[in-house]
Amino acid sequence: FSPSIQKTAGQAHVELQKVYENAALSKTTCRVWFRRFEDIDFDVNDRLRERRPKTFEDVKLEVLLEEDLCQIQEELVSILGVTRQAISKRLQALEIIQRQRTWIPY
Repeated sequence: FSPSIQKTAGQAHVELQKVYENAALSKTTCRVWFRRFEDIDFDVNDRLRERRPKTFEDVKLEVLLEEDLCQIQEELVSILGVTRQAISKRLQALEIIQRQRTWIPY
């Protein structure tokens, strides 16, 4: 399977699925590899991607929780000026859950 054989990534993906069935590469991976091969880059290892920077620092959230363990997420959202999803993700990363209106580690 190579771009030099005049196949598209989609065609190669279909043929790989016929042979490898569920173990075949995804269509997206086929496209990425084809682009690399066209640029004479034959490395099939995944590239490291930079993570998106945190919206706010965990320290700010921890300080707010130390001040008042009974705050709800909406209050934290308005104080920190971020989304509820951002708060929820940071709480999960810090392994903190709310039980009986109090934030506790789990």
